[in-house]
Amino acid sequence: MVEEALVRYVCEAPTKAPPKACAGKRRPPPRGLRIKKAEDQAEASLEQEVIRLRGLVASLRERSEPETRPKLDAEVQADVDSQGHQNDSDAQEQLDSLHQEVGDKSRELRRSQETVRLLRSELKQQQEVSEQFRLQAEMLEEQLLLTRQRFKAEARACEERWASRSTSLSRSRPSSAQISRKEFPQAGRSECSDEEEPCGRPPRRRAFCGE
Repeated sequence: MVEEALVRYVCEAPTKAPPKACAGKRRPPPRGLRIKKAEDQAEASLEQEVIRLRGLVASLRERSEPETRPKLDAEVQADVDSQGHQNDSDAQEQLDSLHQEVGDKSRELRRSQETVRLLRSELKQQQEVSEQFRLQAEMLEEQLLLTRQRFKAEARACEERWASRSTSLSRSRPSSAQISRKEFPQAGRSECSDEEEPCGRPPRRRAFCGE
């Protein structure tokens, strides 16, 4: 930028123009030679000035490059480092979030496994209890069946006993009635025998019965 400004300044610098000749008059030759010589000197001085300015620009560039390049390199490196650090921090955050998510999933898996284990143990206990209830129900059904059979047998036996007893009673009633009718008129005239003692009569009444 400095070099461009100096070149622009040199190019825009006004140069001394030769005096114009008056119309109708001739310029003397010695004066023309002096003007040409002055122009040559001006061009030579201009070239020297340009060379000097170019050297100055080159020296300034040489002095500014060692200072600006490390700064630029440092700035670029800082940008790269900051960008890399930002990328590293983002990657670390993503890694931490992944680790946390994996830890949460593993804890949920352990809780689910524990729940499944408890449910299996409860199911096993319920199966054992239901099996015990089933066996008890079968035993009670067998006992109920045996009890019903025993009650039926006892009821049948009772019915048979009552039937046989009623039959025997119906058969024995007419003979006992006839015997009582035949013996009832002779009870006052007959003597009491020893078989009548079980009736509760005292032995002293035997003489009375003999009269």
